Amino acid sequence: MQLDVAVPDGRVICVNVDSASTSSEMCEMIASNINIKDSFGFSLHITVDQKVSYTKLHDTLLMAVFVHRA
Repeated sequence: MQLDVAVPDGRVICVNVDSASTSSEMCEMIASNINIKDSFGFSLHITVDQKVSYTKLHDTLLMAVFVHRA
């Protein structure tokens, strides 16, 4: 699936992920897309229905959304 990701400089980039993708993998994809060599220090915050939650680096995206919705 494709997800739109808002980055702090105001851009929105699209990344391809699946339900088994981890937050860490997604951070690496985002860093690569915006030409940053190291994803150290990155974190993901998921927004669903105007609620924001933080994801752990080794959580899968599916688990992060499931926990967020609970």
